[in-house]
Amino acid sequence: MGIGLASTDLGQSHFKPWLLVLLAVYCAAAVSSQSVLDGVMALISLVLIGFYLKTKSQWRFPRIGIEWAFIGYLAVVVIGFVFNAAADAEWKTSLMKFSWLINLYILILVFQLIRLNTIQVIQALSILLLLPTLYSLISFVRGFDLITGRENSRITGLVNSATYHAHGNAILFTIMMGCFYFSYQRLSSIWKVVSLMSGILLGISIYLTYTRGIWISIFVSSAIMLFYLDLKKLVKVCILTVIVFFCALQFSPKLQERVQQTTTLLTSNEERVSLLKVNLQIWREYPLFGIGYGENLRRNREYWDRPEWNKPADYITS
Repeated sequence: MGIGLASTDLGQSHFKPWLLVLLAVYCAAAVSSQSVLDGVMALISLVLIGFYLKTKSQWRFPRIGIEWAFIGYLAVVVIGFVFNAAADAEWKTSLMKFSWLINLYILILVFQLIRLNTIQVIQALSILLLLPTLYSLISFVRGFDLITGRENSRITGLVNSATYHAHGNAILFTIMMGCFYFSYQRLSSIWKVVSLMSGILLGISIYLTYTRGIWISIFVSSAIMLFYLDLKKLVKVCILTVIVFFCALQFSPKLQERVQQTTTLLTSNEERVSLLKVNLQIWREYPLFGIGYGENLRRNREYWDRPEWNKPADYITS
């Protein structure tokens, strides 16, 4: 199956292959390098500008229906900085983090111009994610990162962070599994093997980050999709998940430890509970607009040091 195009001249231009290559690099950068990710997004923007200038196509803002929520959220953040933030608040840095909104609409424009079918998505993700996944698994087995030399008790991947590796790859893993649902049987024999191997290795790498929230997120998002698509397969997936989980629990001391930490108030959970209390205290004082996006992390020491906490001075740092 080929690539479907919107009603534009993109198919007769030189822009389509560039956008496809940049999209592929963007996916790979999402789990390897923030700098590359930003650079690729800038290049995608330039290609889009070139396309609209050359083809003189009419540009339309790609509304998705929840702009009111984005505007409201930004308004609350700005008001919080203006009226409640500390004088030294890092408001410029915090507001720059909302560049994801611009990136979102740029990608919507791209996918309005080109259409990738699910087979092509499977093939692209299988190849693009295989090498970074192998790198992360080899580093984990060897016990240290192959580039930085840092010791690894959990998979950290090219981003040198178990959390970032899990979050970035979980999105791509879920997309890949969704495409499997629709198109796996239509793949050629070689692509069935390659894509299944790539998907299994990616899933293992996410599991070995031991990031509990991501495990739950993948299961819940997959269950929601199957609920709308195929209830019988949803039941099968739930049963298989329970079987695999309890089998892994019997043989994985690390998984047993993570489960125990979830059900008991050990150090990591105690810190989370205490941070929740700090943020509730901030919310009680500034319930409407807060103290500025990200300032709760920078100023937690200010609230933590209050007498009613009665905690060691070095228990938590700003």
